[in-house]
Amino acid sequence: YGWLQLYEAGSVDAVHDGLGERFVFVATGIKKYPCCLCSHAAIEATLQIVGRHAILPADVQSSRVVISPYMHRIVGARYAPGDDAQVAAQFSIQYAVASATRYRRFTLAELDPALTGDPALGAQARAVDVGTDDTWPGQTAPAAVTIVTRDHGALSARIDTLPGSPERPLTAGERR
Repeated sequence: YGWLQLYEAGSVDAVHDGLGERFVFVATGIKKYPCCLCSHAAIEATLQIVGRHAILPADVQSSRVVISPYMHRIVGARYAPGDDAQVAAQFSIQYAVASATRYRRFTLAELDPALTGDPALGAQARAVDVGTDDTWPGQTAPAAVTIVTRDHGALSARIDTLPGSPERPLTAGERR
């Protein structure tokens, strides 16, 4: 928490090293989805599953996401829209997976109050089972999603590297 921790893991000397010659911001990631970064890997895995197999929301029998304990502390709580449903949705992996399953995307449109407060979508979100793998130390990945469907059985995907990260930059179309 804080600029020094974010960019240099707490080393004051590292801040001065290469000052004016090395520009850390060029290796900074771009968020692909308008929510907490801790949900991005699960959204990406969900979209891979529903896209590859043309899954319709009515076909879904259950959904499960597995994330690190750190990620769970940030986005793993039960979806409860409360007084600010938009913020609750932005910090809920349950909402992210349910919304990506239903709409086959996760954009600003899915954070509209009409959707974030929709009782049916809220019930679908709360049905997403969220678990942790204590051996995963990641702060934003990995995430593994399994969707059990009527027609295709259990379908799974795991994302280890976030789209939009320096290791997996967004394409020009994704940035647009």
